[in-house]
Amino acid sequence: MSEQDIQNKLDKLFKTQANTVQDQRKLSSDFAVMNSMLVSRETKRLQKKYGKNDIRVASLKQKKAEIHRNIRESIAMKPVERTVKFDSVLKTDAVVEGAIHDEHGVGVKNLNVYLVDEAGKKISDIKTVKTDESGGYSIKVPKKYTATTEKKVGFKVVVESNAKEKIVEDNESISLAVGERMNSKMTINRGHLLKNRLNKKG
Repeated sequence: MSEQDIQNKLDKLFKTQANTVQDQRKLSSDFAVMNSMLVSRETKRLQKKYGKNDIRVASLKQKKAEIHRNIRESIAMKPVERTVKFDSVLKTDAVVEGAIHDEHGVGVKNLNVYLVDEAGKKISDIKTVKTDESGGYSIKVPKKYTATTEKKVGFKVVVESNAKEKIVEDNESISLAVGERMNSKMTINRGHLLKNRLNKKG
């Protein structure tokens, strides 16, 4: 994305009217994304001219890190509903399923969803799935990762963009027994997905 494209996007954002809290959050996130891209370009220009150890380069890198931290903090992964039910059809497995929506309630498709253990390491033999048109997903949990009266096995849900950048990691550990099906509805800020698309084009 050229500098003119970024400026055009900023001009459009300045003319956007935010009528709700959700609109204001999205607008704020979009501005942060554009700002981050401009800072990145200026950092590269100064680094090429003065070297990567120049104090101006370091200052801009710090500014970019602050912008990214603010963007991450504006992203929410909030379980609106988390229920666990027993399903007699599941003889040897458990299931983690749910739906991911944006701040406007629209399903977000093509996100990668996978499980990590309590140490944050991806569980490699549990398949990563993609959200469908409505934002839905379903992950089968093999018996060896289910809990029993003798052992507790915990894991967390991670949502990743199509560009394989982690968006959020669930802050609540899950533990399921064989035959249990957990349903969780989550909300994310679509501004983070916009950041991914723009960085890919830039």
